[in-house]
Amino acid sequence: MTIYLFSGLGADYRVFSQLDLSVLSDKIIHINWIHPLYKEKISDYALRIIQSQITDDSCIFIGVSFGGIMAIEVAKHKKPLKIILLSTIKTKNELPFYYRWFGNLKIQNLIPDMYFLKAHSLLFYFFGITEKKDKIIMSQILNDTDIKFTRWAIDQVIGWDNKNIPDNLVHIHGSKDKIFPARYIKVDHMITNQGHFMILSDSTSIQNILIQTIN
Repeated sequence: MTIYLFSGLGADYRVFSQLDLSVLSDKIIHINWIHPLYKEKISDYALRIIQSQITDDSCIFIGVSFGGIMAIEVAKHKKPLKIILLSTIKTKNELPFYYRWFGNLKIQNLIPDMYFLKAHSLLFYFFGITEKKDKIIMSQILNDTDIKFTRWAIDQVIGWDNKNIPDNLVHIHGSKDKIFPARYIKVDHMITNQGHFMILSDSTSIQNILIQTIN
């Protein structure tokens, strides 16, 4: 059984670095984000991800943040045995209303690139990052961030119109997530006192739930 990992917005395989995924499967594949085409829709992007990177039918998707949204889009064409979401949303109804307001006003376009590419205290606050080791990992990820991809992905999240939830889905979320507040989301497992970066800050709880869910 293959496990495909979908990392978050601007992130990569390092967000999974605190998990021992070898106990879940001997075939772990990290999805690599590819460059979006001009004005490409998320549905079309998902098809290109499938064509270039997803070959196994007997598989599980694990998606973090934006990666969870992409996992759902991919699952509309490639049916996994299970989808596990962390720190994300399942439908447009779970997206905070003010994000769409921001999107209509194009406020996201006014944010300077440096706020996406450099670690700073405000970013750590919103992601719920407090430990030095987690700040280091986040800083390393930001240093390698593709700003064009990041801006494209933000637009896709704000305008996401998905209404359907796959039957084989398990949702794990942090009670103090400031990016996607828990009050808007119905989840299967709520991790107490954890924020958006809980996959690093409380990897033990995540690991236990993954083992329970997959085995």
